[in-house]
Amino acid sequence: MTPEENGGHHLVEDAVVVYLKYDFDADDWIVDRAAVDGGALFSQFSDYKGVEAPLTEECVCDDPTACEQARLHAARTSLPTGEELMHRIRDAVEAEGRA
Repeated sequence: MTPEENGGHHLVEDAVVVYLKYDFDADDWIVDRAAVDGGALFSQFSDYKGVEAPLTEECVCDDPTACEQARLHAARTSLPTGEELMHRIRDAVEAEGRA
């Protein structure tokens, strides 16, 4: 994705880990308490391929310096907590008209 296709911004991405555990009484997967303890979720990309998260691999631009500055800016922002992620997923589902 080019910056122009992304609203004039570089494409900076990360993925979070949401821990699940199997509940034998419910016979289903449930969200582990560690995912909703109020702390920021963990990055799945930390030390991904020796590259520090977040990633800019999918940004198609001709200014690697500006791209790295955008990545460093995003890296200074905490990843969401479990509760914040819940709200962001709800908002994304609603924006897609599937709620």
